[in-house]
Amino acid sequence: MDPLQFKIGLIGSKEISEKLRKEEPGKAILNFQKSHSLKEKKSDPALQLLSLHGFSYLETHKSLFNLMKNDLISKIPNLSQEKLDVLLEKTFKYIGIEELQSIPIKTMQSQKKIPKKFLRELESNKELAEKCPFEIKRQIWEINTLSFHNEVYPLLQSFILDTSQRDLRLDMMSSELRPSKRREANPVLQKLLTLIGTSLPLYQSTIEVVRLFYSKTGDIGLCTLRSELVMAIHDLQITELINNEECHDLAWIFDACIKDGIISTKRIKNLENLFHTKSLLNNQSLEDVTMLIRDPFATWTLTRSVYAQIEYLVENSILPSNDENLKGLTFLLQLGFVAREIVKTKQYHIPPEDSGLLKNFYPLIVHLILSDQQESEINVSDYSDLIANFTKTNKIARSIAEYYIVLKMSSKDYNMDFPKLFIEKLLELQEKLVDELPFVYSIVNKMITLDSISQDLWTVFVDGFLVKIAKFSIPLHAQCIKLFTKAKAPLLKMSINSAKLIVEDKSVLDVANRDKSEIQNLKNLYTQFQELLLNSQTDSSFLDPLIMQF
Repeated sequence: MDPLQFKIGLIGSKEISEKLRKEEPGKAILNFQKSHSLKEKKSDPALQLLSLHGFSYLETHKSLFNLMKNDLISKIPNLSQEKLDVLLEKTFKYIGIEELQSIPIKTMQSQKKIPKKFLRELESNKELAEKCPFEIKRQIWEINTLSFHNEVYPLLQSFILDTSQRDLRLDMMSSELRPSKRREANPVLQKLLTLIGTSLPLYQSTIEVVRLFYSKTGDIGLCTLRSELVMAIHDLQITELINNEECHDLAWIFDACIKDGIISTKRIKNLENLFHTKSLLNNQSLEDVTMLIRDPFATWTLTRSVYAQIEYLVENSILPSNDENLKGLTFLLQLGFVAREIVKTKQYHIPPEDSGLLKNFYPLIVHLILSDQQESEINVSDYSDLIANFTKTNKIARSIAEYYIVLKMSSKDYNMDFPKLFIEKLLELQEKLVDELPFVYSIVNKMITLDSISQDLWTVFVDGFLVKIAKFSIPLHAQCIKLFTKAKAPLLKMSINSAKLIVEDKSVLDVANRDKSEIQNLKNLYTQFQELLLNSQTDSSFLDPLIMQF
């Protein structure tokens, strides 16, 4: 039967309009029904019986139509590719009719490769494309990268702003979630996986967008997302993507190390062999390698491993410059710290070995460790300034020093000479301080968990540091307020001016007003802080206008 005989949609409505214009309406409708009703004579008695029981012809025809449609849809998944092509050719023209569109949609959903002419039509009709299942949407996105990027961009924005994910990334000492559990709890990652499915072009396009966002923003959380995308396809065993992901093995090794909290000698050898056997340090691969290493969870694990290796060298009286494991770990950290530069400039170069770290800085850390063990003849104040100066220009040195400071904060006999000098050098970085937010955030989190905080510790970190840096980040600002709410009364009264400086910083309010999700959290923290001040009979009037503003 020629499909044009079916009076569906525009064809049917035009013919009815013409007949109604030329004939008496009742007669025209009756003639149309007779001409286009069921042609099976055997069905007449059944139709008449149903009519006698109160079923209209419309209800009967609709029921019969739905029965036949559902029967066809149930058979579509088992059709051959050739028959699917024929069915799509015959039914696609009816995709704009709501009652019929499930047939061409189900047909396309069952096709591994939908003909481009149909994808183009769907692409031009956003409302219709939105109704399609992901199996069809993915094929539309594969021929229209821009429309796919429009799906991905908002997800990356929300990932950057997601406070639950961001808090984990900012804390150097965080070990609350295993990597696999963290991936499962990441809503943006799960949504991206749904969009990508098993499509290699969409996976690669997602990676491109993540690189682009990282290049523009410098947000190291995007390095975490890059790493988690690799490991998520590993978790799901999507072989079509794994086989085309050059950095899969590297990501897998780092994932195991992050889970262990340390990079063992065996893992260092695994990484060395990987770099020797695969071309991971060439061209665009280097972008992905450096981003995976710059993932803060990988960076903290590397930093912790460097410090642990130095402790091992101290115990065994080995010079840092002679240790191959320390050289390997340092090289990996160097790669991580040039990630943004490489992604942004597309200049693929391997950083040279930093002999200054091995020969000068690491021996100073050795003395620091020996001083803690009271086994060094050199007083800590004699070389604290040397270490602090080194950290001003060297990111790896700064990372090691930051780890040491946070690690030692809970020590009862914590010598504040080095932290004080280090912070003075850190403040000289001025606007670049934003790169050190994980360290600052970790300090605040550590102080919140301490049973007691000495006056020296509070003076150096809160009055001398947090007051000047809290404005760089809403999460950090919020954590600072939380720290004040947990402070004992004597410390709180002593630092009320510092609290005022942090709370009244207008730049924080400007950022908060742009990110409405943060406002309620800040308001709650300010209210708690106000109650604490009132209970300790301390002036809290400076909080009134802020709480009212929110």
